[in-house]
Amino acid sequence: MIVVLLLVITPLVTALISYTLGYLQWEIFIGEITSRGFSGIASAFGGMLLGGVTLFSATEYGWLNALNVTMTIILVGMIIVTYVSGILTPTIGGLLIIGILGTTSVFLTVDDVKDRSHLRSRVRENRVNLFYIVYCGFVVSAIIAMIFPLNVVQDDIFVNIIAHGSGFVSGALITFIVGSLSTIDTR
Repeated sequence: MIVVLLLVITPLVTALISYTLGYLQWEIFIGEITSRGFSGIASAFGGMLLGGVTLFSATEYGWLNALNVTMTIILVGMIIVTYVSGILTPTIGGLLIIGILGTTSVFLTVDDVKDRSHLRSRVRENRVNLFYIVYCGFVVSAIIAMIFPLNVVQDDIFVNIIAHGSGFVSGALITFIVGSLSTIDTR
């Protein structure tokens, strides 16, 4: 039931936000908004995956860790975007890596740092969940890189990053809201 609800609500909200912002607010997509509007809905599925990974992480490891997983995925996506766009400089890369180190450092305990065998046993215990989170995280990071190009005009066509952004965000938020209605441990 939840999946059906997500698949019905998310495309409608995405199209409504994209239409409202693009056509009514800024009048920049006149004539193209309905004929080329599927990319925002496709972006929503990337947001839904990010929302799903966040909810899964919250259920398994608590909200603080879920927030850090989500931020790490977004930062990895930003590294991919800057690299693909050709603007990844040592300063930008360094700042993004510092951010990733900051968001991932909460996963280590003092025992992990003192005793590597403790860390290995924790990784072994959580290997299935870690695989799921890392795999889905890289998929979401790749989606972020594809839907948010820095050059918004490609082949004389405006890439509707407003639809992409509204789709991605609404997909993540709706998944988060609907998923939060179910029982989640609030550690």
